[in-house]
Amino acid sequence: MRIVTPGSLSNNYDYLIVGSGPAGSMLASQLQHVGRVLVLEAGSIHQGRFSHTPALYPRSFATRIDWNYQTTPQPHLAHRKFSWPSGKTIGGSSAINAMIRIEPALACLKQLEHHCGSDWSIGSILKTFDRLRSLWQGTTPELHANTSSLLARAIAQGVGTSEGLATPGWKISPYVRMQSGGKRQSIRQRLICDVMADATVSKLVIESDRVTGLLVDVEGTQIALRANQQIILCCGAIQTPRLLFQSGIGPSDSLGDAGLVCTHRVERIGVGLQDHLVYPLVFRLRNGQAFSLPFSRDDRLRYVREGKGPMSSNLAELGAFTVPTDTLQETFQWHITPTHYLAYPNIPVPYPCVSIGITQCKPTSSGAMIPLPATEGGECNLRSIPLRIDPGYLSDNRDKQAYFKAIQLTREFFHRDIWNDLLEEEIAPGPKRVTSESLASHFERFATTLYHYSGTCQMGIDPRAPVDPRFKLRGIEGLRICDASVFPEILGCNPQTTIMMLAMRLGDWLLEDS
Repeated sequence: MRIVTPGSLSNNYDYLIVGSGPAGSMLASQLQHVGRVLVLEAGSIHQGRFSHTPALYPRSFATRIDWNYQTTPQPHLAHRKFSWPSGKTIGGSSAINAMIRIEPALACLKQLEHHCGSDWSIGSILKTFDRLRSLWQGTTPELHANTSSLLARAIAQGVGTSEGLATPGWKISPYVRMQSGGKRQSIRQRLICDVMADATVSKLVIESDRVTGLLVDVEGTQIALRANQQIILCCGAIQTPRLLFQSGIGPSDSLGDAGLVCTHRVERIGVGLQDHLVYPLVFRLRNGQAFSLPFSRDDRLRYVREGKGPMSSNLAELGAFTVPTDTLQETFQWHITPTHYLAYPNIPVPYPCVSIGITQCKPTSSGAMIPLPATEGGECNLRSIPLRIDPGYLSDNRDKQAYFKAIQLTREFFHRDIWNDLLEEEIAPGPKRVTSESLASHFERFATTLYHYSGTCQMGIDPRAPVDPRFKLRGIEGLRICDASVFPEILGCNPQTTIMMLAMRLGDWLLEDS
């Protein structure tokens, strides 16, 4: 990539891409061969170990490379506010996530086709995944001793496989990871276009219902940029609608309440917000290795010399899906770590553990994000408006009931006799929490985000959907949106690979039009 400053900018860009995450970087890597491309990233150029050493990625949360969004108090989760990590650096959230490379189940692709029509036939989606796979195959690095022991027992009992979990399956398997040589592998490594870091886009320039440029805050000043062909927002399910709101695009009442002028009324921007929750079961092992910070000298040396050992762990090393994946509403995903899920990385734990994180793949609950109303302390600052982010966790009671069923099934599975000489005791929620009341209390206190925010600018053939099936914002020319905000429903697995697939498809269509 070529890092540019205001003084070295070209005045002749064909494509302006806002956001350098999985979507923005993938899209730029395609378009950079046919036109002048500029990628704008609000974050910095970060070379620190938190975004390169896999096991340290949780240490990046609430740092300068994290947007660190905050939700409203959640009434069904002990009225807790949630910190939502999201990458604010070149690479976006691909620089701070768990690096899992997985493609969605066929049932999820059917839903995408249902919402988005013939342009999104299952066959065409699978062809795009085939192409993506040839570029980004992923790897299955070594497992930590704790998860390796669990996988070996699962294989011996016919409930596990050593094959990488590249698509949802019910057997316990190693997740395929976006890693190489023990380090994070990022699509940003393929960028050869211009990239401007520390550049916050504050507003879209709209002329006669067409977006022609951007206002960008960089180095303490505001500059104007124009695009010859297209502007594409790839800044995620929170920043993309925020930028639209700041540009006068969105629900008229919400913008008015925040003191913003609504110039283009699009009522469903910001609604449909969904996220995946994760709730951990934690087991102490009879044998194994404690996984805690700080890492030992031997662990550090092994990582430097071989790219292996605990520091190369993405933490969520193993996974499985608990029921056949064509039954999405009651499908749950496991993320199995060699850590004490509730303690790592902040609290040292001197004994070996494994944790089984339980996640509902397709929750029906949803919420919304809107500009914070002036009556709630919002200020009409057009360069960065405050937001009210409410994911509506468990607002549909069916989700809570499905979770308790999944917790019961997971507990029963790991309390079978086949695990007795491997798992010493259940630490969390623990043997004392067996009544529905005590389990509900623990769940409400310790369920947390898996940071898969999506759905705030939904795409579809429904004319009420803000974005059409080819990523165009309805009613405005010259603007495309391509990131997790366009998912019509939350994806049934980790989304990064599918977001890259979306960007590859948009790139194909833009190349056809060029």
